[in-house]
Amino acid sequence: WSNDFSNAADWVASTELTTDMTTVDADTWVVGTQPPSGPFAIDTIQSTTAANGFALFDSDLGCGGKQNAILAMANSVDLSAYSGVLLRFEQYTARWRGDYYIGVSTDGGSSWEDMEVLLDVPITATTAPNTMSNPEVREVNISALAGGHSDVKIRFRYYSCNTVHAADAGCDYAWQIDDLAFTTLPDYEVQMNYAYNSTTGQGEEYGRIPRSQLPAALNVGAEIF
Repeated sequence: WSNDFSNAADWVASTELTTDMTTVDADTWVVGTQPPSGPFAIDTIQSTTAANGFALFDSDLGCGGKQNAILAMANSVDLSAYSGVLLRFEQYTARWRGDYYIGVSTDGGSSWEDMEVLLDVPITATTAPNTMSNPEVREVNISALAGGHSDVKIRFRYYSCNTVHAADAGCDYAWQIDDLAFTTLPDYEVQMNYAYNSTTGQGEEYGRIPRSQLPAALNVGAEIF
């Protein structure tokens, strides 16, 4: 299953009041080709199919102070035949005070389980903030939540509130998403736990070797899992 945001009717935008908010702004997601356009606008996403539409939450443009904006799939997807599921999407964002969530529903949207994502995106305070590639491809393993279920929906939630995060929250940058897909997990995955170089094959204590002590042969190795 995949979606390139060319049809806005595939998505439902809304806001949601949380227990730590007394009110919530009307600032919400839009699906189309509108670029970020607030006072501190970041670049427009350069995703594979950006020309036919993408999803945008422009926190900077709305700047309401109490933002909890949700974009959810309008229709469910049957994943009952798949125990392992990756959610893959292209994105471009810059972080100020807000938090990013992906929610999974297995009952057609009646209830949701949210997971916080993009924790590795650093906070920035400049007008041209991002060193992230444009677009950046993300893969989120949702197997534990969505695998084997027949009535799955996904939602994206941007949460930034000036009574929770900081006085200048709810007025951040923007989050742009495009080219979303469910994909299966690979049968095997290889990762390198650590690498080394040595003359013995077991690793050396020092990271520098004097030129006069250079060996005739140097082993380069790694532990692979």
